[in-house]
This record gives sequence, structure tokens and C-alpha cells, in this order.
Amino acid sequence: MKQKLLKPVITNEKLIAALAVIFAVVIFAFFRIFFYQGAYGNPRQALLQMPEADNAAQTSGQAPEEVGSRKNAGVRIPILLYRHIGPVAKDADPLQKDRTVSPENFELQVAWLRGQGYESVNLSDLLEHFNNQKPLPQKAVVFTFNNGYQDTLAYAPATLKKYGFTGDFGVVTQFPGIAVGESAYASWQDLRQAKSQGMEIVSQTQDNFDGTDKKYDNGFILRNLSDSQKDLKASLNLNLPILIYPFGHYDARYLGLARQAGFSMGLTEKSGTLIQADSLMEIPRLEVHGNDSLETFKKLIQTSDAK
Repeated sequence: MKQKLLKPVITNEKLIAALAVIFAVVIFAFFRIFFYQGAYGNPRQALLQMPEADNAAQTSGQAPEEVGSRKNAGVRIPILLYRHIGPVAKDADPLQKDRTVSPENFELQVAWLRGQGYESVNLSDLLEHFNNQKPLPQKAVVFTFNNGYQDTLAYAPATLKKYGFTGDFGVVTQFPGIAVGESAYASWQDLRQAKSQGMEIVSQTQDNFDGTDKKYDNGFILRNLSDSQKDLKASLNLNLPILIYPFGHYDARYLGLARQAGFSMGLTEKSGTLIQADSLMEIPRLEVHGNDSLETFKKLIQTSDAK
């Protein structure tokens, strides 16, 4: 006797349930594609654009580290070098124009950095990071100003404070309140006011001498550097072990003598952003020029971030 094959019976309820599952899967897949492409362009690009610290945190289950939180690790930070901040005379020579950033352009630069999420740190914070593992923000920037010019102290501290930033000002400690050539230097009162606004004041020697010039013997260099610190202590009650090299010049002899005088950080005029624990006496910076447009300034920062 032949058995009849039973055909599966698909009820309306089962058909509806199956279609609902398929519909849900399609909608979910569409949502994922739409979300990732809308936010990042494609899923692979999304992964590439995630910060490295966040990727590490997701794979290890740990919170992301702040920049350079590992002891003695090198960090990349734009340390900006300014000279004059102030109005530029129409008859100024090309060098003066190159070294003077107008107050309007300086504020545009500072406002842009704030809008991009940058946070300023002082040079002493950077030194503390390497010496005592002080954390640094993810997007750190350092403002530095050479020479302690009167126009710079008249404009820069107030603008920095307006946007929640601080800066470091190099001072030639025998020059406050005087004029040398066409350059007028801020007074000690100007510097005290800047300090009260949260700014940091560091040495740029007593008389801006070139430490690589062989006419200066070791005794002169040691006295000059040590006495510049005494001047800052007497006038501002500051004694930070940070030196800005006049003209950006230094050599092995000068570095050794600066260390003997008590300095543990030195700022050069070499271009770069990599700060390493074994070369804190040779800190590179990024110079900002008077004729730099905002777009040029942005590229300077963005290029340094991409390295």
C-alpha cells in the first residue's frame, strides 16, 4: 500500500511571521549602512578615524590614556613661538613685519584653537609631565613669546586669558622697562600683571647674549644664567628651571653650562613638535610669522598634528 506524501502546509500566520523577520533584518542592515556612511563615509573609514587610544581601550576594556601618560614617552605638542604681538607700522622693515603678529590675527588664531578643542599648558606643566608623570590634555598647545617686548605684554596676556589659555614669556632680565634700538621692553610691573593673569615668566638670560659665541668664557655664561634666575626671583618671586636660548643658538658647551646653572629645559628655534625625555634641553617650536593668514596657521597646526 503506497503512502501519500504529506505536503507542508504554510499557514497565513507562518508566512506573515517569516516576512516580518526578513523585513526586520533588511531594515537593520539598511540602518547600519546608512549610519556608518552618513557619519564616516564607510565602516572601514570609521574604524581608521577612531583615535588610537579609543581603539586600544575598546580592545583591552580599559579607559583611554591621556596623551603621553606613560613615563618618559615622547609626546607631540605644538609649542608656538611668537615675538611681537602688536600693530605693525606701515614703514616697518620686512624683518619687523615678519616678526610681528597683529592683535587681530593673534586673536583669530587663539579663537580658532579654542574652537578646535585645544587646551594650553605651560612649560612647567610639560616639565612636570616628564619628571612626575603629570597628565597632559589630549589636545595640548603651548604659547611661548620671546624677549618680553612691551607690545607683546600689552596684548597677548589679555587675549589668552579671554579664551581660557595661558602662555610663557621669555624675559631678558636686565632689559625690563628700557628700549634697545627700536625695541621697547615690558617693565617689571607689566610682567607682574601678566603673572597675576596666570602667565608664566621664564629666563632668556640677563642680556640676550649668544651662548655659542667663543668670546664668552664659561665663568661669564654661568654667572649670567644664574643671575638671570636671581633677577626673576627678586622681581617676580619665580625661579623656574626653563631657559629660552637667545637667537635659538646653543651648542654642547652651552647646554652643559646651562645645566650647571640649574636649568633642566631649554627652548630652541628648531622647527618640530616631538618632545622627548632625553632632550628637554633642546625643545623644538613652531614659529608663527606676521604675514601668516589664518589658513596658513591652521595648516601649521594640522600638519604638526598629523605627524
